[in-house]
Amino acid sequence: MTEVLTTAPTETANVDGDRRRASGARAVLRRIAAVPRILTWCGLVVTAAGFVLIAIAWGEIAARTAVALQLPYLMSAGIVGLGLVLVGMTLVAIDAKLADARARAAQASELATRLAALLERGTRP
Repeated sequence: MTEVLTTAPTETANVDGDRRRASGARAVLRRIAAVPRILTWCGLVVTAAGFVLIAIAWGEIAARTAVALQLPYLMSAGIVGLGLVLVGMTLVAIDAKLADARARAAQASELATRLAALLERGTRP
């Protein structure tokens, strides 16, 4: 019985902590969304850094003839560069989807305003 009583406040505290973290994450997303196309620019920078790492890895791997000497460059620069390219393109795609969602929300708001105006005109004698 005491175990149930001692674990309940901890679970409640965890739920409150999760809510605070979620509201903090929402605040960060709102700040990011306030700057136009920041995710696109960040994504392009991360993608460019990934391509630079791939080019460095390629140059170092091409200079080595032994496979055992090529693997460290492949693992440290090549695969990390590929990962950065994927993350960067994901950021660009997310920003494009967010921009589309904002445009759709604006269109829906305008449509609702115009429909309300039409309904108001239609009900007048």
